[in-house]
Amino acid sequence: MSLPNYDIEEPRPSKVPQINLAARLVTFASLAITMVVLQTNRVTFTDSKNDKFRLTYNSYHTYEYTFYVSTVGLIYSAVQAPFAGFYVIVKRRVFNSDTLLRLEFYCDKLVTLLLGLAAGASFSVTKELKEHALEKRIQLNAVL
Repeated sequence: MSLPNYDIEEPRPSKVPQINLAARLVTFASLAITMVVLQTNRVTFTDSKNDKFRLTYNSYHTYEYTFYVSTVGLIYSAVQAPFAGFYVIVKRRVFNSDTLLRLEFYCDKLVTLLLGLAAGASFSVTKELKEHALEKRIQLNAVL
Protein backbone atom coordinates (compact mmCIF):
# COMPACT_ATOMS: atom_id res chain seq x y z
CA MET A 1 0.00 0.00 0.00
CA SER A 2 1.34 3.37 -0.97
CA LEU A 3 0.65 6.53 0.90
CA PRO A 4 -1.35 9.22 -0.84
CA ASN A 5 0.58 12.22 -2.10
CA TYR A 6 -0.26 15.24 0.04
CA ASP A 7 2.18 17.60 -1.58
CA ILE A 8 0.09 20.69 -2.16
CA GLU A 9 1.60 23.49 -4.14
CA GLU A 10 1.56 26.94 -2.66
CA PRO A 11 -0.93 29.16 -4.44
CA ARG A 12 0.71 31.57 -6.81
CA PRO A 13 0.56 35.19 -5.73
CA SER A 14 -1.85 37.21 -7.79
CA LYS A 15 -0.48 39.54 -10.45
CA VAL A 16 -3.54 41.81 -10.25
CA PRO A 17 -1.99 44.35 -7.85
CA GLN A 18 1.14 44.72 -10.00
CA ILE A 19 -0.91 45.07 -13.18
CA ASN A 20 -3.16 47.64 -11.50
CA LEU A 21 -0.17 49.73 -10.38
CA ALA A 22 1.52 49.44 -13.77
CA ALA A 23 -1.67 50.54 -15.53
CA ARG A 24 -2.00 53.56 -13.23
CA LEU A 25 1.62 54.59 -13.81
CA VAL A 26 1.45 54.13 -17.58
CA THR A 27 -1.79 56.14 -17.68
CA PHE A 28 -0.19 58.90 -15.61
CA ALA A 29 2.86 59.06 -17.88
CA SER A 30 0.78 59.00 -21.08
CA LEU A 31 -1.48 61.79 -19.90
CA ALA A 32 1.49 63.90 -18.79
CA ILE A 33 3.05 63.48 -22.24
CA THR A 34 -0.28 64.34 -23.88
CA MET A 35 -0.54 67.55 -21.89
CA VAL A 36 3.04 68.55 -22.73
CA VAL A 37 2.50 67.88 -26.44
CA LEU A 38 -0.76 69.85 -26.47
CA GLN A 39 0.92 72.79 -24.73
CA THR A 40 4.06 72.90 -26.87
CA ASN A 41 2.73 71.94 -30.30
CA ARG A 42 2.52 74.90 -32.67
CA VAL A 43 1.67 74.79 -36.37
CA THR A 44 1.87 77.75 -38.73
CA PHE A 45 -0.43 77.82 -41.73
CA THR A 46 0.49 79.72 -44.88
CA ASP A 47 -2.28 80.22 -47.40
CA SER A 48 -2.03 81.07 -51.10
CA LYS A 49 -1.80 84.81 -50.31
CA ASN A 50 1.21 84.19 -48.03
CA ASP A 51 -0.87 85.10 -44.99
CA LYS A 52 0.37 83.21 -41.96
CA PHE A 53 -1.54 82.24 -38.88
CA ARG A 54 -0.57 80.07 -35.96
CA LEU A 55 -2.57 77.15 -34.60
CA THR A 56 -2.24 76.22 -30.93
CA TYR A 57 -4.15 73.84 -28.67
CA ASN A 58 -6.60 76.53 -27.57
CA SER A 59 -7.44 77.55 -31.16
CA TYR A 60 -10.09 74.83 -31.26
CA HIS A 61 -12.46 73.73 -28.52
CA THR A 62 -11.74 70.08 -29.25
CA TYR A 63 -8.09 70.43 -28.32
CA GLU A 64 -9.07 72.40 -25.20
CA TYR A 65 -11.47 69.60 -24.28
CA THR A 66 -8.69 67.05 -24.75
CA PHE A 67 -6.35 69.09 -22.58
CA TYR A 68 -8.89 69.46 -19.76
CA VAL A 69 -9.91 65.79 -19.86
CA SER A 70 -6.23 64.85 -19.76
CA THR A 71 -5.87 67.05 -16.69
CA VAL A 72 -8.78 65.28 -15.00
CA GLY A 73 -7.34 61.88 -15.91
CA LEU A 74 -3.89 62.89 -14.65
CA ILE A 75 -5.30 64.01 -11.30
CA TYR A 76 -7.39 60.85 -11.01
CA SER A 77 -4.37 58.66 -11.77
CA ALA A 78 -2.26 60.58 -9.26
CA VAL A 79 -4.91 60.04 -6.58
CA GLN A 80 -5.31 56.33 -7.35
CA ALA A 81 -1.60 55.42 -7.69
CA PRO A 82 -0.81 55.44 -3.94
CA PHE A 83 -3.77 53.13 -3.28
CA ALA A 84 -2.52 50.77 -5.99
CA GLY A 85 0.97 50.89 -4.46
CA PHE A 86 -0.48 50.07 -1.04
CA TYR A 87 -2.31 47.12 -2.60
CA VAL A 88 0.97 45.82 -4.07
CA ILE A 89 2.95 46.16 -0.84
CA VAL A 90 0.43 45.09 1.81
CA LYS A 91 -1.57 42.66 -0.37
CA ARG A 92 -4.89 44.12 0.71
CA ARG A 93 -6.92 47.13 -0.28
CA VAL A 94 -7.07 50.33 1.72
CA PHE A 95 -10.85 50.35 1.42
CA ASN A 96 -12.51 46.99 1.94
CA SER A 97 -15.98 48.46 1.75
CA ASP A 98 -18.05 47.15 -1.13
CA THR A 99 -19.44 50.63 -1.76
CA LEU A 100 -15.99 52.22 -2.10
CA LEU A 101 -14.79 49.44 -4.40
CA ARG A 102 -17.83 50.01 -6.61
CA LEU A 103 -17.19 53.75 -6.56
CA GLU A 104 -13.60 53.16 -7.72
CA PHE A 105 -14.83 50.81 -10.44
CA TYR A 106 -17.39 53.29 -11.79
CA CYS A 107 -14.94 56.21 -11.56
CA ASP A 108 -12.47 54.17 -13.61
CA LYS A 109 -15.18 53.59 -16.19
CA LEU A 110 -16.10 57.28 -16.30
CA VAL A 111 -12.51 58.47 -16.70
CA THR A 112 -11.89 55.85 -19.40
CA LEU A 113 -15.00 57.00 -21.26
CA LEU A 114 -13.96 60.66 -21.07
CA LEU A 115 -10.43 59.88 -22.26
CA GLY A 116 -11.78 57.81 -25.14
CA LEU A 117 -14.10 60.63 -26.20
CA ALA A 118 -11.26 63.15 -26.03
CA ALA A 119 -8.95 60.95 -28.09
CA GLY A 120 -11.62 60.35 -30.72
CA ALA A 121 -12.50 64.04 -30.93
CA SER A 122 -8.84 65.02 -31.29
CA PHE A 123 -8.23 62.47 -34.03
CA SER A 124 -11.34 63.66 -35.84
CA VAL A 125 -10.49 67.37 -35.74
CA THR A 126 -6.88 66.66 -36.77
CA LYS A 127 -8.10 64.67 -39.78
CA GLU A 128 -10.54 67.43 -40.72
CA LEU A 129 -7.82 70.09 -40.47
CA LYS A 130 -5.48 68.06 -42.68
CA GLU A 131 -8.22 67.52 -45.28
CA HIS A 132 -9.08 71.22 -45.20
CA ALA A 133 -5.43 72.14 -45.64
CA LEU A 134 -5.09 69.82 -48.62
CA GLU A 135 -8.34 71.11 -50.12
CA LYS A 136 -7.31 74.74 -49.91
CA ARG A 137 -3.73 73.94 -50.89
CA ILE A 138 -2.42 75.40 -47.69
CA GLN A 139 1.12 74.51 -46.83
CA LEU A 140 1.69 73.22 -43.33
CA ASN A 141 4.93 74.41 -41.85
CA ALA A 142 5.60 72.95 -38.46
CA VAL A 143 7.40 75.33 -36.16
CA LEU A 144 9.91 73.54 -34.01
